Amino acid sequence: MPKKQIILLLLSLFAEHVFSQHIYRTQPLSDEIKTVQVVVNNDAFLPPIIQLNGNDIVTLKFDKLSLDEPRLRYQLLHCTADWQKDNLYEIEYQDGFNDQLIENYRFSENTTVNYIHYSLRFPNAQMRPKVSGNYAIEVFYENYPDEPLLQACFSVAEPKVTIQAGVSGDTDIDINNAHQQLSFTVNYPTLSLRDPANELIVNVRQNNRTDNQRSGLKPTFINPAKLVFEHNRDLIFEAGNEYRRFETVSNRFGGMRVERLIYEKPYFHAVLQSDESRAGKSRQYDEDQNGRFFIKDNDAYDSDVEADYFMVHFTFYEDGSQELFLIGDFTYGTRDDFKLQYNKESDTYLKTVLLKQGAYNYMYATPAVSGLTTAKTEGNYYETENEYLITVYHRAPGSRYDKLVGWQKVETKKR
Repeated sequence: MPKKQIILLLLSLFAEHVFSQHIYRTQPLSDEIKTVQVVVNNDAFLPPIIQLNGNDIVTLKFDKLSLDEPRLRYQLLHCTADWQKDNLYEIEYQDGFNDQLIENYRFSENTTVNYIHYSLRFPNAQMRPKVSGNYAIEVFYENYPDEPLLQACFSVAEPKVTIQAGVSGDTDIDINNAHQQLSFTVNYPTLSLRDPANELIVNVRQNNRTDNQRSGLKPTFINPAKLVFEHNRDLIFEAGNEYRRFETVSNRFGGMRVERLIYEKPYFHAVLQSDESRAGKSRQYDEDQNGRFFIKDNDAYDSDVEADYFMVHFTFYEDGSQELFLIGDFTYGTRDDFKLQYNKESDTYLKTVLLKQGAYNYMYATPAVSGLTTAKTEGNYYETENEYLITVYHRAPGSRYDKLVGWQKVETKKR
């Protein structure tokens, strides 16, 4: 084979390998799947991390708007530190058999939008994790295992390191202005490491956002049995602003920031008060939930099956010079489905989203060099209350998977 053809073939194989890599994150993969939630020990403020061989329970909850074919199945996958499927065999990472039936499901009651609500607790009698690390659950129709309807992510930890961390507005690029900087130390007194800077994989997320996650961080100093991360430019984040909020907790009256609540068959419509940029204005503190959402119908006994779905209308006043996206946990880090459309006549951005009744946090963001930025839409204020999740993985030389050996949630002080 000529040398040129060989090079083209190698490039083709390399490109196929790169683009075939799939990054897992909690998200619906079908239009009929809504309201995917991953909750640990019934506490929505805990990160989706359970302890290996412990008593923690992670619960996956979601709705399917199609009422036919209620039988759904799931399988468990083991992932790398950067949430790609690794090469472990099923028997290596789980006790039990993959491809199990989701037995707990119920039909909605007295709602205008009919749906089936599913709930899956893990570990369970059919399946338990054998090793630590990142896991993804894929849910699919019984006869279509290769066409997942959703994926849900959580982690299993075997604590072997401790993390001491803090957040400051006094950063290496500005002082008490628009950014926050993390500093932390990873202590590993019981781990025997040949090359700690490369064997330990350190990632950081701000408010569960995946668009600005920092991965594969390298320490500033390596001391005996500890890695020190200080004055690290990769640990400087835009401070952002407190999340905006709205509530659709009743179909009888408008909730927080709902301007109008109307019914136009087949949906209730919640028209939110119009938003505009908060950049360059005086910061006002608000008790937000750092991007989370909570399902709630004040008129229901069981919101899981009695809460309805509303068409929620967002409006943002701007001149149309940039792309604009909604962010918050309810967007699952997905851009395309939550991009606002510009209306020239009204000089506004508009977006309508079908959401289950509840309390929601959200912000607006524009594209940045890497990820999304809230600088132009929300402003950046160093006093903003944010939370950061630090995760530490270990892959020893010759090992075939990444162990999760420690994690720490750090919150900035409320001001």
